[in-house]
Amino acid sequence: MTGVRTFKIGLDAERISSIVAAKGERSLSVCIPCRDEVATIGPIVQVIRDQLIDRLGIVDELIVLDDRSTDGTAQVATLCGARVVSIEDIHESQGTGHGKGNALWASLLVSSGDIVVWLDGDVTSFDYDWV
Repeated sequence: MTGVRTFKIGLDAERISSIVAAKGERSLSVCIPCRDEVATIGPIVQVIRDQLIDRLGIVDELIVLDDRSTDGTAQVATLCGARVVSIEDIHESQGTGHGKGNALWASLLVSSGDIVVWLDGDVTSFDYDWV
């Protein structure tokens, strides 16, 4: 077998209802650690904002944790509706660190959700049912 195969599960009304019921009163945060992902972060944030926050009300908080991007990632994410937090703002009191693992734990310090979902910021085929 060659190539990549993609399978789409999709969210029908019944699955959406069961997700909302399982979530209950808990809040859900989506955190996306990024560094220089200007080409992909906009569409990811837009889909989450449009589908999971505005349309379905499943996601309560959307954070892009910017890990020292130099390409405009933070600006694009902000324009698309994410709350952008710079890793440098977190590390002022927590010490310094580098890399994705560092960005993951740092996002816990700024998120408020009872449930936290992490997504990669470099995905080119993102859809809302990934969350």
